Amino acid sequence: MIIFLNRPYLRILSILVFISLFVIGLFSFFPIIFETNDDLAMLVISSGIYSGSPDEHLIFMNVLIGFFLKFLYQKTTNIEWYSIFFILMNIISSVVILNKIVFYGLHNGKIGKFIVAISVVIFLVFEFNFIANIQFTTLAAIVVSASIILISEKDRVKIFFGIFLMLIGFAIRFHAGVLVLAISIPYIVASSEINTKKISLFIFIIFLIASMNFFDSYYYNRSVEWSYYSDYNYQRGRINDNPNAYRLIFPKMKDQNNYQFLLDFMPDPSVLNLEKLIFINSKINQTGFFVKFNNVKKQILRFKIFIIPLFLLFVYLAYSSSYINKIVILSGLGMQLFLICFLSVDGALKERVFFSSVFPILFVYYPYLIDNSFKLFPAIFFVFSIIYSFKIISITVDNMAKAENKQHTLSQQMELIKKYKNAGGRDLVCYGADYLIEALNPLSAGKRLRPASMYFTGWFSGIPFKGQLVSFTEFLETKAIFIKKKNAINVLPMVLSSIQENYGIKTAYRVAIQSKDYSIIECYPIKP
Repeated sequence: MIIFLNRPYLRILSILVFISLFVIGLFSFFPIIFETNDDLAMLVISSGIYSGSPDEHLIFMNVLIGFFLKFLYQKTTNIEWYSIFFILMNIISSVVILNKIVFYGLHNGKIGKFIVAISVVIFLVFEFNFIANIQFTTLAAIVVSASIILISEKDRVKIFFGIFLMLIGFAIRFHAGVLVLAISIPYIVASSEINTKKISLFIFIIFLIASMNFFDSYYYNRSVEWSYYSDYNYQRGRINDNPNAYRLIFPKMKDQNNYQFLLDFMPDPSVLNLEKLIFINSKINQTGFFVKFNNVKKQILRFKIFIIPLFLLFVYLAYSSSYINKIVILSGLGMQLFLICFLSVDGALKERVFFSSVFPILFVYYPYLIDNSFKLFPAIFFVFSIIYSFKIISITVDNMAKAENKQHTLSQQMELIKKYKNAGGRDLVCYGADYLIEALNPLSAGKRLRPASMYFTGWFSGIPFKGQLVSFTEFLETKAIFIKKKNAINVLPMVLSSIQENYGIKTAYRVAIQSKDYSIIECYPIKP
């Protein structure tokens, strides 16, 4: 078996088969869903379900990925290309990383083989979490991690493929790519033979990434509508992701209601325009230093069960390793801790972002973890693995239980919507994230959704697609609100008040249809 794994191509082939079966097994036996509705929203854009024809404007992904998926959907809509693309990129990246783990384990004696077995388990635990809750941020993290491993090699074919993967990773999620690349800088410097060729290579890679970003911006700016939306969504995202946003209070109830709709992911685009979003962001940025510092502390403490064991492991490695290893290991961990603290100042440190930052620490820096001569290391690494694996599996299982509940609820939601639409009802607008579309099976999501059955708000606010909500006045004639009953108690009075205060129209509402937990609400003007 060892001889078999020592042969590079046979080893890669066996790992490819193994990880493919692992992923297929997860899809076969577990409720796989998208972690958030962001991915499903990009799926319905690229497939044409939302706008009527496949579209390349995926907003959070580079338009080059959008063009690629648009081309595939134009060829056939019977295959869910968005999800297939995710799965294939995940498998390819996993093969690269597992190949590295096995290779280093085979060349470090019996202890190395023991550690490699534990490492494979940890990797599969991460993979279990990433696949069970598909999300483009974690996909970008694993793709860029794999690309860094390949680019650090001496083989030209591997380097070329590594550049290709890095460009794809940055195109999938630029910010995740920057996060992983920044954390990996000490590894890149230490593992690469720094010379003129290597420096030129990285300058070339940075140039390609910058060119992709420039093209993405250029493409959106070609259209006045898309350019405005791009700026609008950027400002909106800064507000919705900022924990300090909830501290901002407006003196006038009218302004506070409008702002609350923004925080609840259902703003009125004609009232909260780009100019007002820029003003709101300027107000939020005036938050004091100590408040921001407290944000960092609170968000970091949420992940203490992961940070403390990781920190202790790296302290031990720094103590027991060679001088060079100490510098590399502590620099990598220091960069990771600095970046997650930096992100926590004015942003929400989400679970997917934190795991994306830990992933390169464990798997890009793998050679420095395993290059350890102390006999105590395997035992320490084993304890670390147990803590990490148990907690991540616990989180994943909990998410899967929630996924099953979401899928059951979504079936009821879709039945309610179907009854309403069959009765000749209006177009629907979802309040916030009340419509649980992320619970659809990633491989058959498009088949269960239909055009014009629901218009989204959130980051779809102001998006220049036909039929998209432009103003709350549309609730008076052409659009109805799909909302959770417990949210409706507070939201509906705010909607009526907002229409009256912003447009001078006195309004009432009626329940068009409802289920146990959800309602479809129609508003109408009250004639004087």
